[in-house]
Amino acid sequence: MCSILFTNKNIDKLSDNALLDSRGPDGVNIESIGDYNTRTTLLSLTGEKTKQPVERNGIYVLFNGEIYNYLEIDKTSKSDSYSIITAYEKYGDDFIKYLDGEFAIILLDINNQKIIFSTDVFKTKPLFYSFETEFIGLSTFETPLKLLGFNNIFRAAPNTCYVIDLKNGSVNSSIIKEFDLNQYKDTFNDWITSFEKSVYKRAIQSKSNKMFIGMSSGYDSGAIACALNKLDVDNKSYSIYASENEQVIDNRGDLLKDFVPIHLSHSDYNYWNNYVQHNCEDFISNQYTGYNIKNDKASVGLAYICDLAIKEDRKIYLSGQGSDEIISDYGIFGRKIYGDQHSTFGGLFPKKLDSCFPWKNFFDGTMEMYIAKEEYVAGSFGIETRYPFLDTQTVQEFLWIDVELKNKYYKSVVHEYLMKNNFPIDINNKIGFQADRNLS
Repeated sequence: MCSILFTNKNIDKLSDNALLDSRGPDGVNIESIGDYNTRTTLLSLTGEKTKQPVERNGIYVLFNGEIYNYLEIDKTSKSDSYSIITAYEKYGDDFIKYLDGEFAIILLDINNQKIIFSTDVFKTKPLFYSFETEFIGLSTFETPLKLLGFNNIFRAAPNTCYVIDLKNGSVNSSIIKEFDLNQYKDTFNDWITSFEKSVYKRAIQSKSNKMFIGMSSGYDSGAIACALNKLDVDNKSYSIYASENEQVIDNRGDLLKDFVPIHLSHSDYNYWNNYVQHNCEDFISNQYTGYNIKNDKASVGLAYICDLAIKEDRKIYLSGQGSDEIISDYGIFGRKIYGDQHSTFGGLFPKKLDSCFPWKNFFDGTMEMYIAKEEYVAGSFGIETRYPFLDTQTVQEFLWIDVELKNKYYKSVVHEYLMKNNFPIDINNKIGFQADRNLS
């Protein structure tokens, strides 16, 4: 979890910025590249500790996140940052399509006078941009751009790569991933294989494989806990009982290697609620009126868990985000759990996916705002969040599954995975996490 800032404005007033600095506890670096100024903070997890921006042959890269296939791209890479340059040298402006990871990237090609910026397909790492007259600003957070005097600030779109031609000032964008919507696979096997690979690569790629999760009694964190339990990595599960099915949590805890049950007190809740208000960036939804991650009770619970984890030097958090949006559409057999606002088709998938794809929360809506919640809260502790359910191959495998199998169970693929591994499950139940319930 790093932070990046790139602009052709003077950045002296940002010499100390807590929002950016909290994401990168391993160092701050300020450098100029011609007319451009950069400010980066580092959380070093993969390969050699690498100061940014990295440079080779007049190509500069600022990068937040992880590239999981970096050694496949460049076996000589000292870190995943350098593999980005190699991918660009090999594939040109389409290089983002060849990166498997969770990231926000800014690339400056001095020789060809262009800037390329992009996130991964689901925009799991935040990135904001602004173009005003001759000025350019790109940043992990919106606030630093405001402090620099930018007014028209936009969120980078998911599944989108932007190319700025500095010679004529044009800005073009392109789609990163075109999903195949044919529903033809008649077993869950390929999805299960892909999901376990997704968890595995997110668990092993770091210098210290100390994972943690916030485990509820629900399907998604249960599947990650089950997968991690099968891997030989140091992982820990924290559970805040709150509104959860306590019996399911207890039964899961009996199976796990390292499990911490939590009964949140009123004072704990109030303390961490105050922490979120003062240490996290605002993120207000464009689609859901009144939603700000600071007012989400789940943000408080996550902050409490992150504090426990970072005290044990656990810097990698595996999140179940994305499953509700992609696998169930916040619905159970056609019933929209939270009404029309959250669900497009109530989890009852149509025979032709192109009739609704992409549904409103597939890339945007709750996908965007709940990822922001994870990123902003965990990032304030210098913790990196990784998202096994948002692995593009795992998502593709789900889309390929026959519609009858998709609709066979609530969260069909996760149901099958938990049942196959005899992992406790609260069948056909979706409980929204409310950290302030049942306070001790």
